[in-house]
Amino acid sequence: QNPGQGLGKQRLAAARGAHEQDVALLKLHILPAVHRLDSALDLPGNYVLMKSGRKMQEVKKRLLESGRDVVMVENCGMENEHIYRGADAIPDDAGYYSLIIAKEPKGKG
Repeated sequence: QNPGQGLGKQRLAAARGAHEQDVALLKLHILPAVHRLDSALDLPGNYVLMKSGRKMQEVKKRLLESGRDVVMVENCGMENEHIYRGADAIPDDAGYYSLIIAKEPKGKG
């Protein structure tokens, strides 16, 4: 176990007004989307999908099936940055520098 792990949970819990055991239940899955399209996005928690551009049609399909709240930032920090809210708003030809956050639906987890 990472020696600083417990302290980090305590700080996060304090910052959010939560109990440490509540924070331990939070899950975040960070995946390069091009490598993880073999299953549904059905694990508890939230997802961050990176480098989704080349497989965007398949990624959008998985996102729509998951029922998750989705936001995508294309070209983050660049002059041509664009934010899309909802999987159906994401263009099929989104660029390589696209980052997707898919939040677990409220009431799950």
